[in-house]
Amino acid sequence: MTRWILAIFVLVVSAAPVVGDRNAADRVLRHGDHAEAVRIWTAQATGGDREAQHRLAYALAEGLGTPSDPAAAARWYLAAARQGHVGAQTAVAEMFHTGTGIERDPTEAFVWAIAAAVQGSAAAAHLLGRLYLDGEAIAADPAMAFRWFLLAERTGHVSAVHDRRRSGRMIPVEARREIRADVIRQIAY
Repeated sequence: MTRWILAIFVLVVSAAPVVGDRNAADRVLRHGDHAEAVRIWTAQATGGDREAQHRLAYALAEGLGTPSDPAAAARWYLAAARQGHVGAQTAVAEMFHTGTGIERDPTEAFVWAIAAAVQGSAAAAHLLGRLYLDGEAIAADPAMAFRWFLLAERTGHVSAVHDRRRSGRMIPVEARREIRADVIRQIAY
């Protein structure tokens, strides 16, 4: 009986995928072949795989294994974002905000930042804080900026601390306390 259990254990362990080895692109990346990974992602992205679309967009944006092409990166990020990929939604929001690879549009930046922030993207929450603080796409609102900066900070965005402090100086102390309590409750759930 013990040998059967051991045999089943060995069979299960040997058949299990290696953590981080999602697909062929990951395997070739471990060998440093970015160009082959881009080729694989292109095929998968064309087939509608949102993770491949996101990875291909990143490679195109950064020039990894392919020449840098911000416009093509924006197209692939948008494809993945439309399928709900939070990382792609965050990237699209930033691209619309900065005008990198796509026409600058603060309203579109706001829409995509909201979509990503409600899914937990600290970078998108930070961008929302900046949009509220500067009054881009929406009326300037230091209290909402403070809320989004605090949420970004509490979910790991390091530079949100400075921006939270800056926006906090623009609103009453009691408002800051209420927002803090609300954000802490929000994160707890």
